[in-house]
Amino acid sequence: MIQPSIYPIQHIGTGLLAVMPKPVSGEWIEDEFAAIARWGITHIVSLLEDAEAADVGLAQERELAENNGMQFTSFPIPDRCLPADSTGFARLTHSLYTGILAGSQTVVHCRAGIGRAGMLAAGILIQHGLTAEQAFELVSQQRRVPVPDTPEQFDWICQLQTQIRNTEPEP
Repeated sequence: MIQPSIYPIQHIGTGLLAVMPKPVSGEWIEDEFAAIARWGITHIVSLLEDAEAADVGLAQERELAENNGMQFTSFPIPDRCLPADSTGFARLTHSLYTGILAGSQTVVHCRAGIGRAGMLAAGILIQHGLTAEQAFELVSQQRRVPVPDTPEQFDWICQLQTQIRNTEPEP
């Protein structure tokens, strides 16, 4: 039986924040998404760009997630880069935090589950009251590798933490 590589980061309210590398694709892709759902995940957040998702065999990720009863959100960020829209990123952290607080079992992934996923997980933890440094330390500890990928990603979240804390979702 397939066991997805899901790293629980923090229980928040009645929900869970987790990160993972991209789901396994190829001939086992349907089994992988069924296993993610069996693990208890109710919401998958992908940070892959469309072309990148297609390159790694995940062009149908939304459909696979929804077919297994999971909500799917896409917020593309170029690999090893920063989000183009800091306000959109801050709003996403607020929306995901609110969902997790209310019971969503949310997993965030990029390609390796380190850089982009680490930034978003840290943003959600900042919503929960941690500093950027504390958030990255927790994600690194739970992911078992240093997070994020680049110093620019770390610095960007550190500079954005006040905006993240003060951002409300779109009306």
